[in-house]
Amino acid sequence: MLILLCGLIVLMGCQRREAELDIDLLEAQDTVRLIDPDQDLSNSWLSGDSTVVKDSVYIRLRAILHSAPNGFIYEIRWRMLTVNDSVLKTDRGIFSPEIYLEEEQSRNIGLYIPVDNYIAYGADLSSDDTLNYKGSMRCEVWVYGATPYEYVISDTLKFWVNFTLD
Repeated sequence: MLILLCGLIVLMGCQRREAELDIDLLEAQDTVRLIDPDQDLSNSWLSGDSTVVKDSVYIRLRAILHSAPNGFIYEIRWRMLTVNDSVLKTDRGIFSPEIYLEEEQSRNIGLYIPVDNYIAYGADLSSDDTLNYKGSMRCEVWVYGATPYEYVISDTLKFWVNFTLD
């Protein structure tokens, strides 16, 4: 009976923990530059011929895998929202090949998130109900991965991006 009880305690101690994928560092560009080639607010935003956005948003993050012998990151997602929490755009990037990780190993990931006229227009208008080439949007970023036993999703990290006229 004592041997059975000791065996049960050992098995409970060896129980596999749930894997975690963490983002433990996020650095993000906080400003997107805009330009109005003809200085006319009325025709710049939604016309394909008159692009006002000069930048994309560069982010660098560090992801780390916990409680799994190995795994990989296969996707990153981001969402851009107005100051009123209306979604401007949700998008994703697929890593090919996947980013391999061993337990407690971290990897740096850097990428550019594109910003277009539609996104800048929505952020500008929602900030103060005027089109004045100013505004802010909130960005959210998270990553998806997998281990031999389960799929894992990181927490969502958030940061703000401001628009400024160049």
